Amino acid sequence: LNWEPNLSKYARLPIDIRGRRPYVRATIILDSGAEIEHSMLLDTGANEPMSLPESLAEEKEMPMEDSGWVGGVGGMRKGKKSKIKGVKFDTETIALNSVGIDPTTRAPRGGRHEPGNIGSGLFEGREVIVDYSHRAVYV
Repeated sequence: LNWEPNLSKYARLPIDIRGRRPYVRATIILDSGAEIEHSMLLDTGANEPMSLPESLAEEKEMPMEDSGWVGGVGGMRKGKKSKIKGVKFDTETIALNSVGIDPTTRAPRGGRHEPGNIGSGLFEGREVIVDYSHRAVYV
């Protein structure tokens, strides 16, 4: 397929491919105004806009509340959420009121937290092009 879209109208987000999975660097803007830089797995199959590992939320003292039961590939589990203002990718900022907290990723591995997760809900209403060969996502 020789398709050349006009990418000038899109914001380019660089991605890092690790183990055949795309990751983007994001800056999460907390409700307090503080910012956290974190690696996020781009998971187009996830409906939730964004989730962070519970270990990171605890370390940054993000206030958490129960959000009921959430489903995923591993089945149903108790979910949590925390308020945030939004998320930044390079020059693109997306307003977001809350973020899911993933309780299955509690302990940092090797001193590093598990990556967060960006689902299709974050890009709802936007056109998205994932370009693996050029290591970029266009929004």
